[in-house]
Amino acid sequence: MCVRNYKKIEITLYTVVILFRIWLGQYLGVWFPANQEWDDALMVNYADLFSHFISQDLPEKSNMLKEMIYPIFLNIVHWSGLNYSLVLTIVWIIASVLVVKLCSYFIKNKKILFCVFVFVLFTPSAFDLWLGTRLYRNAIIAPFTLIVFSLMFILDFNLLLNRKKNVIIAVFLGLFFFAAFYIKEDGIWLLACLLFNNVIMLIVTLWRNIKQKAFRSKGGMIVLYSLIVLFLPLAIH
Repeated sequence: MCVRNYKKIEITLYTVVILFRIWLGQYLGVWFPANQEWDDALMVNYADLFSHFISQDLPEKSNMLKEMIYPIFLNIVHWSGLNYSLVLTIVWIIASVLVVKLCSYFIKNKKILFCVFVFVLFTPSAFDLWLGTRLYRNAIIAPFTLIVFSLMFILDFNLLLNRKKNVIIAVFLGLFFFAAFYIKEDGIWLLACLLFNNVIMLIVTLWRNIKQKAFRSKGGMIVLYSLIVLFLPLAIH
């Protein structure tokens, strides 16, 4: 009975925090400096995907200046029927859940995990005037980056602990990595981080199987499986 009550309290706390975060996002809203024709206004103009992609040889439209993920994100907001602030809040909620999932591998105290959830959900940059509430691509950089790194390390832990659903995690990592990579023109640093992580993981997997003298039996298949799963996000990208 005590366990059930604790679960109810835990669910209630998370629900209240999420609802407050949604309300706060709606209350703060967004702002749009329309006079920034080479930044904010340009991104919004890009969101007209049909006109953007059919335009040819029209340098005055500056179709190649910016990456297209944020305009696509604006279209997803439009297609969802939800307002921009709510969708952005949902992205932050996803990032918070994934960070807590990652931390749960080495932190078992649920109070600390709840504090981690609250900290990520209410990250100050999400409410910054020029980062969080401005209708511009910078608003999604932080949550998308958190999601990518969380999924990357969750995949690592799953492989090390021989858990399942690795392919599903790798697919989502690939999709979010693709999105995060093309938010801005300098996404190459994210690729370097993923490649470095994959190389380290392959070395660790190979070393573990050699040390356990299992390489000749099933260790080779484990290394091959790890290779496929780790580099699947890059294939999607």
